[in-house]
Amino acid sequence: MKKKNDQALKNVVGMCFAIKYYLLGKPDYVSSELCKILPPPVRGVLTGRNYEAAEGTGESSNSSLLNSRPNSKKSSQRLFDEYELNLPYRLAFELTKYIEEVPSDCLKPQTYNILLTSLNSMVSAFKGCLRIQTTPMPISYNSFLYKAVTLYLIFLPFASINYGYVVTCLVQALVTFLLFGALAIAEEIEDPFGDDENDLEMAKFCDNIYREWEFASRLSLENAF
Repeated sequence: MKKKNDQALKNVVGMCFAIKYYLLGKPDYVSSELCKILPPPVRGVLTGRNYEAAEGTGESSNSSLLNSRPNSKKSSQRLFDEYELNLPYRLAFELTKYIEEVPSDCLKPQTYNILLTSLNSMVSAFKGCLRIQTTPMPISYNSFLYKAVTLYLIFLPFASINYGYVVTCLVQALVTFLLFGALAIAEEIEDPFGDDENDLEMAKFCDNIYREWEFASRLSLENAF
């Protein structure tokens, strides 16, 4: 039973890494950390090429990633592939199976409900991230915004010409900076899942969870002796 408990904890950590790589457009990528914590049934489903590549690299998740598919695409650009493994959902299935297999005398009904609710929350969070990533701004909407801002800036000097050329130039420069800056910010936050400097620090988040799991594992071994 202890082995199953340890593997369930590994699956929780692995689900975080799997969600990160899925959002980065690398659904079949397996890092060295993820390779260490995947359960044997899931590891057997992975293609031999990806698993061997992951075994052969010693890179951590915050270093340059080994991409088993060089032309990987974001979720919004990929088509369904029957040979592609949706690792986050597969690990969620393994966790659900673990919860269902725990003997009733070892798990109170309240705890059972809490575990399932927490797992459903993780899956819902993953689906929410996919919804954000796969629902881009319409091209016509972006085009309209830029055209409307450009027209506004063209006619703005005529409205402030009575205040003098210096004031008109200052107002024009300030308004241009604010409006185009707001448009640039909107494009940045449209898809916050990536490797850009302004994107969410998913690698740091996953690394912290992995270190916490390592600490908990060492503490468990020390208490066992």
